[in-house]
Amino acid sequence: DKPITGWAVDKDAPAQIADAVNDIMSRPEKVRAVVATTQEMVREKYDWDIIARDMREKVFARLFAE
Repeated sequence: DKPITGWAVDKDAPAQIADAVNDIMSRPEKVRAVVATTQEMVREKYDWDIIARDMREKVFARLFAE
């Protein structure tokens, strides 16, 4: 199960857009949960220390091992 990080709608489907806006406006607890999940994902995935470690382990280690 993937965590919810936003609302996906078809740009050409006004009813979907309206449903998403209504969901956002009427469920602040869901919005807070989505925001928290998204912030955590960004911190984990785009932290420069993690990116540098991954580059070192996955790219540079292979290049210099050969």
